[in-house]
Amino acid sequence: MDLIDRYVYQVGRRLPKRLRDDVKAELRSLLLDALEERTGRQAGEGAAFSEDEQVAVLEEFGPPAHMAEKYQPQARYIIGPKLYDAYLIVVAIVLGAGLLASLISAAVPSLFGDTAGMGTLEFLAQAVARFFNIALNGIGSTTLIFAVLERVIPEEEFEEEQEKSWDPRDLPAVEAHNQIKPVEQIVQIAILSLLLIAFIAFPEHIGTGAYYDGEWYTMPSILSQAFYALILPLIEVRWGLTILLSLVLLRQGRWQLGTRIADLLLQGLDIFILSRLALGPSILRANLWDMFPVLSDVPVPPLDSALRLAFIVALTVTVIKAVVDLYRLVRPRLAANLPALEG
Repeated sequence: MDLIDRYVYQVGRRLPKRLRDDVKAELRSLLLDALEERTGRQAGEGAAFSEDEQVAVLEEFGPPAHMAEKYQPQARYIIGPKLYDAYLIVVAIVLGAGLLASLISAAVPSLFGDTAGMGTLEFLAQAVARFFNIALNGIGSTTLIFAVLERVIPEEEFEEEQEKSWDPRDLPAVEAHNQIKPVEQIVQIAILSLLLIAFIAFPEHIGTGAYYDGEWYTMPSILSQAFYALILPLIEVRWGLTILLSLVLLRQGRWQLGTRIADLLLQGLDIFILSRLALGPSILRANLWDMFPVLSDVPVPPLDSALRLAFIVALTVTVIKAVVDLYRLVRPRLAANLPALEG
């Protein structure tokens, strides 16, 4: 019974101490019952089971680590191991952006405002205070998003391969270009969710800022009402649909015909948005330069024309990409149907 004893020990050592003895007793009983059923002999003081018989039963029960998992108490956590690495990536991005923003927001007033000549300690204190405010809000929102994802994404999408007998020939063929990287999709969902929350909750702060003219003034948004009424809602819808598509991809585990078509439709939405930006009403305020009295003598640069040119370039690139993706989607199906058409 040496193999049985060693197996029970290996399972027990992976369990909490409070469960160990009970589980080991139960498992030993199950193993002996399986041996009796397989061999037709009763376990007793004089009974002996060969090594081959023990191996056959243990193979059915599986590796000790997998068996121990079945007895582990259900873990409770906000963000589990399947999303933890992606969560750390997004938190690092949020903290890095928050640190940069806090340093800039503390440095500009200290250089040009009423607080010019601020001491190093005072400057650091302001930067740290701003950083903690940004970090707490950013990490809180990120944690909430990942907690939702933890309960939405199916468990099987992140299960490790089990050590069991299986025939690789039964696996469905997956083309390389149809594979997805779950971590990339999760990071995209988290970042777009944060942006969507910020843009919906604080639309009045988009495009705002401050300028210095002897004292600091809050600058109203440089963006026009046309942007808020026509463009911003489309951008928010685009982000929301992108999040939904990423969730579907995570559930499916690969690109399929339906998700490819959905992606093409989203690219069509991009083309529509860029067309409005390039050809529609200006997204900049008509009296933009009036908001900067300190620059009243400076010629107004052709910002609107430069932006429209940039949108036209982006529109051209997007159209080309959409055409290429559509061709790649249609070409295999045309090739498959070509012999039948020729016949």
